[in-house]
Amino acid sequence: MPLWDTAALRLVGGVSDLGGYINEVELDKENYNQARKKNARARFQWEPGERWTVGVTGLTQSIRAGSVNAADENYQRFDGNEIGIWDDGNIASLDINWAPDWANVFFTVSTFERENQVIFDARDSITGELTTAAVPGLGSIGFIDDLLQGIAKELIRGSPGGYHVISDSKSAELRFNSNSGGPWNWTLGAYGRR
Repeated sequence: MPLWDTAALRLVGGVSDLGGYINEVELDKENYNQARKKNARARFQWEPGERWTVGVTGLTQSIRAGSVNAADENYQRFDGNEIGIWDDGNIASLDINWAPDWANVFFTVSTFERENQVIFDARDSITGELTTAAVPGLGSIGFIDDLLQGIAKELIRGSPGGYHVISDSKSAELRFNSNSGGPWNWTLGAYGRR
């Protein structure tokens, strides 16, 4: 949408609901692996002069999803853990372009933040390690391995595992590109990120 003769704003947003098919029996919840994704983006652009362009961009996204693993053959969850995925991210940037006769000058600064947490049922990973193959010189004995793992799965009524990652990044760039139109051109710049 135009704001005035030399500036405009663009807004974009969305929500996506993904239906689930796994029921969490012990928590009495249906469609426990459903997910919701929300996002929004905005871009403001201004041309204060014939050779200048200034832009500001912002983006945000949020994902919430329930159980994604550990269902039986009937797609039913069999433990009482609250598990799922939480993922939030934000990006913001400022960019300035200047085009004098001798070069194109570009400057940008941006920030990126994200928090991502995944909690899952690690029971299969834990019980899958219980095997007679771990005994030196014995080797794997199938029916004993199956018995050990079956007992362990009944004793371990859910073992949450997962990870939680927080990212924070800031960057800036200044770049000069020649525009002589001849056979030789040059680029000079600097870039930094923390």
